[in-house]
Amino acid sequence: MTSSLRFASLRLGEQLVAVTSIPFTDPIQTTQPQVLVPTLWVFYGLVLIFCTNYDRDCIILFQLSLPMFSYLGIMAIESGMADFKDLRPHVMKVFPGTRARLLALPRKRRQLARDFKKFVSKNGPSMGALYFNKSVDWMSVEQNMKKKE
Repeated sequence: MTSSLRFASLRLGEQLVAVTSIPFTDPIQTTQPQVLVPTLWVFYGLVLIFCTNYDRDCIILFQLSLPMFSYLGIMAIESGMADFKDLRPHVMKVFPGTRARLLALPRKRRQLARDFKKFVSKNGPSMGALYFNKSVDWMSVEQNMKKKE
């Protein structure tokens, strides 16, 4: 009974993976960091025990502090990546080819905003209730569109 349920669930999983556009991640790949980092900590501990003259208390303190320092390192890297993404446009302004494009972007944005406002003011009233109502019931709009088809 259990093996048939397992087979059915595996088959259903394969069908879902074939249909979905979301990339499937291998469970082994997602668990690798969870296994490799503690293995590295054990390696550090063994190096400290066999290759140094530190006291037992010092080595234990070091081993117990490794998870905290790993967490702090991950947080620092994540915030650093976010800061790097924010700095990228400023760094790219240094290069002459991208400088002209980046300096032209605010003008393009203003022009696009003007064009969009003109388009909406010109074509919006033809949309009727979608344009004039403050709130729109999208379910009824969708049903009306299906009826028209």
